[in-house]
Amino acid sequence: NTRQKAIDLDAYRGITTTVPLDDGPVTLGVGVSWDGATTALAAVGTINQGRGVGIEVIDARPGRQWVIDTAKELVRRGIATEVCGDAYGPTKRLADQLAIALPEHWKPLSTDEMIAATEDFLQALDQEADTMPIRVRRCAGVEYELDVAELRSVGEKGRMFSRRNSAAGTARLEAGLAALAGYQIPETTIPEPFIG
Repeated sequence: NTRQKAIDLDAYRGITTTVPLDDGPVTLGVGVSWDGATTALAAVGTINQGRGVGIEVIDARPGRQWVIDTAKELVRRGIATEVCGDAYGPTKRLADQLAIALPEHWKPLSTDEMIAATEDFLQALDQEADTMPIRVRRCAGVEYELDVAELRSVGEKGRMFSRRNSAAGTARLEAGLAALAGYQIPETTIPEPFIG
């Protein structure tokens, strides 16, 4: 495993927005810092009338019960369709509790899914990429985590943020990426070319 400085904050600021997520169902993601001090809940849904995907951190604070209660309420109200997260590592206890509290809505994620979401996020930093735009709702906590985060390579599969070596933790990042990993990007229809 090799480690590197995560990202250029100017590139990250280029994909931040103050625009909220569109109305409609969202996918929730959870993350817990390596030391267990911070638990985060994030949502992913469409943004800008479906023209992009938005990541928004709902909250990050100590404890687990508030995440379970908030997720249950958002699912009950039909705002969230799924709650996603890593079923191992620092998130394991929360994952076990969510599997019991929301058995039909809990989705444990594989390492490969988290790697794919991380790579999608990193590719979004390239404004020239030919992908559906990903935007992140401005959050000082996410920017703080990114400023001192480290990436680690996972064999030949791709990269993930290092929970252990990121100085400010990765709870918010992990929650956002977990929601992104579980989110089903809506299919876009490409209009037929106009030949006149």
